[in-house]
Amino acid sequence: MEPATHDDIWDNYLAYRPDLAKKVSELLNNDDKLQELKDNDLYACAMARVHYLRAPAGLPSEDDLHGQAAYWKSYYNTPLGKGTIQEYVHNWQTYGVK
Repeated sequence: MEPATHDDIWDNYLAYRPDLAKKVSELLNNDDKLQELKDNDLYACAMARVHYLRAPAGLPSEDDLHGQAAYWKSYYNTPLGKGTIQEYVHNWQTYGVK
């Protein structure tokens, strides 16, 4: 997640959802949120999930790898991002949970 996206989530989404913001904040080990994004997997995962909460479409089913890849490309990497659906699928098949 890019720092601007991280900050936008806090400024324009979590700021208006105090219950969710509290839950995410409880995952922090210190006040440097951007450093936590790099070093704290629980916090990074939560921020990624919050990012997806802002997407207009629901998440694909857990057994739809290609649907997940397309969703990631549309809502996380964006159509202008360098990532590809094929790269996502390859990475999941190589590094994903087995």
